[in-house]
Amino acid sequence: MTRAEIRAYVLARLSLSSTDTARVTSINTLIDQVYLRLAGKYRLKKATSSLTFTAGTATVTLPSDLMEILSIQRGTRTMQPIDEDRFAQLVGQEYQGVDPVSYYRVDLTTIRVVPTPQTTNAAAATLHYVQAPTTLASGGDAASPASLPTQFHDLIGELVVAQVAMDEEEFGGHMAAASATANRLEAELALHMNVREGAGTHRVLSARYG
Repeated sequence: MTRAEIRAYVLARLSLSSTDTARVTSINTLIDQVYLRLAGKYRLKKATSSLTFTAGTATVTLPSDLMEILSIQRGTRTMQPIDEDRFAQLVGQEYQGVDPVSYYRVDLTTIRVVPTPQTTNAAAATLHYVQAPTTLASGGDAASPASLPTQFHDLIGELVVAQVAMDEEEFGGHMAAASATANRLEAELALHMNVREGAGTHRVLSARYG
């Protein structure tokens, strides 16, 4: 489904006109918000990126499209995530000649590593992360939620209907049905993602899902 098709689905479910420009704009925004929430919750899109370590600098910049850090690898070693208190303890124990082995997340775009890098390396570590999908707004009405399996595109519409019904009393009658459908589809999506990721006993060949 494209954004236009998802929006039309929502408008039809709520018996709204496509000529209500304010409502259309609001629904477009909700469609993007729901898509991003699903992308983060179910880790729909994953990516890798090389991280640059700079001599004498503990801070490292993360990709702007990062939603969640899965792991940071330095060769065969996995760097360990720590909290700020533990970071402060380790900084006081730093010594020369040791590569960074731990990190803590400062904010959405930055981590601090310990020990502080002694040399500059443009590909010091490989970040494995959940990547935010391209927003539908950037592609306009022809854009589709490509990171979400096709059979679950209507989940976005049902979640938007449920959100509008929860926020606005006049649409409250749609709440129960939309929520029930959304809950069913989310349960199916969760199972689908477990199968795709090989969680538990649901292991499949990667070639099947790409």
